[in-house]
Amino acid sequence: DMLTAAEPEGKEPRQNLLSAAGRVGDASRALLNTIGEGDETQDVLLGFAKAVANTSAALVVQARKCAASSENPQEREEIISAAAHTALSASELVACAKVVAPTISND
Repeated sequence: DMLTAAEPEGKEPRQNLLSAAGRVGDASRALLNTIGEGDETQDVLLGFAKAVANTSAALVVQARKCAASSENPQEREEIISAAAHTALSASELVACAKVVAPTISND
């Protein structure tokens, strides 16, 4: 799935690539935990990334409310666009953390 979503000529949405990368990271983490190589540092990193994503989701909700109260259509669009960009960045952070976390060791 990740390779298909990453094809330069493909029409897959970026979110599909992020989701596939996250699944690769989850599988790597599960494998390392199975063979006894898991580390608490990985859990902390993933916890922080997920906290950023959750906070970003709350920001998007508030941004939509803010945009709805604006009478200026351009301002509404800018607020919604900025919120969407923030949400995408948070998704990228979580996907990256899931892929990178299994390679981090506290040893």
